[in-house]
Amino acid sequence: RNSAEDRVRHLEQYIKDQSTNHLATVEALEARVQAREEEVRCLRQGLVRSSLDARQMADELQALKARHQQKVSRWEQGAQNLLGVLEQFLSTQPGVHHRDPEELESGRFGRTATKLSLTLPSEAEGNDIGSLRRLLKDVLKSQGVKEKGAKRPQPKPKNDD
Repeated sequence: RNSAEDRVRHLEQYIKDQSTNHLATVEALEARVQAREEEVRCLRQGLVRSSLDARQMADELQALKARHQQKVSRWEQGAQNLLGVLEQFLSTQPGVHHRDPEELESGRFGRTATKLSLTLPSEAEGNDIGSLRRLLKDVLKSQGVKEKGAKRPQPKPKNDD
């Protein structure tokens, strides 16, 4: 009977050991699950923060576009007003006549100006200053016109010796 009791004690100890091992494994798994849940929570917070930042940036961009459009409108209105004042001023000056286009072409403007044929892009394609500059520069290069940096030699003043 001793061997049967020993066998029972041995099985009881084995069951206790297995229960302890199982409990340790379950606790380790629960700790890993909690760590993963914490990681998911942090990632969700980061995603929400990123979404809010992206929305804020989009709103700021929209506001900047609206302000830019207002400034462009003010500049255009100011240029139109300036042109109107200039035309009014020129019309009141004695000796200033409305010049014939042929007369303008024979003057300094006509000698130094360059005639261009330029098709501007639509609103969706390059509506910024940089793209318009590049377009104008390309047209000028294709027509063989010197750029602004290339200056003509200035006539030397005459000495009254």
